[in-house]
Amino acid sequence: MNSELLQKYKKQLSNSTIRSRAKYISLNNVNNSNYSYTFVYKGSQSRPYLIEIKQHNKKINSNCTCPYDYGGLCKHEVAGIDFILNKEEKNSKLNKDLFGNTVVEKIETGIILVNHFLTKEIISLLGNIVRKEYYNQYTFKTQLLEKNKITTSSSYNYYYSENQIFIYNSENNILDANCSCRDKKKYCEHIIAALSYIL
Repeated sequence: MNSELLQKYKKQLSNSTIRSRAKYISLNNVNNSNYSYTFVYKGSQSRPYLIEIKQHNKKINSNCTCPYDYGGLCKHEVAGIDFILNKEEKNSKLNKDLFGNTVVEKIETGIILVNHFLTKEIISLLGNIVRKEYYNQYTFKTQLLEKNKITTSSSYNYYYSENQIFIYNSENNILDANCSCRDKKKYCEHIIAALSYIL
C-alpha cells in the first residue's frame, strides 16, 4: 500500500487525541494482500471489532465495526494504518542495498493465523461463506497430510473435482492457499469450503 496516501488519509480524517489513543491499541492482523488489510480487536463488546483498510487506485478506504460515531477515523482504524505504515517501513529497509537501491520487492500474502490457530472467524473474513445447502453437496478427501502441508480435493455433486493446497509457515504465521480452479478470486469457494472441512 502507498505510505504517502495512508499518511495523508490519517492526517485528514483523525485528530491528535485519536492518534494518541491509537498507540495503545494492539490489533490482530488476520488477513492482508498488496492493497487490503483486515484486523480484529477485542473491545468492550461481546463480538470482536472488524477493521478493514483498503487501497483502490489512489484512494484509501477504511471501516470499523466499533460503536464510535463522532466523525472521522476511530482509534482502531488509525492503529491499523500505523501497523501498515510500520510494516511498509520495515519492508522498505529490508529491500535496500548499501546504496539505497531497491533490490527486490517483498510482498507477503496469505492468511495470518493468530497464535497458529485457524478459526471460524478467520474463515469468515476471507469471503462469503459457502451456503449450507451448497456446502453439504461438496465431497472432500485429504490427499496429503504433512507437518505444514495439506492437500485436499473437493467435488461438487460428484461432477467435477478441484485440488486445494495449504502450506503453513510457522515462522510468520502465514497460511498460503491455492486451488486448481479457474476462479480469479484469491480465496475461491473451494478454498473456503475446504478450510471449513479441515477445521
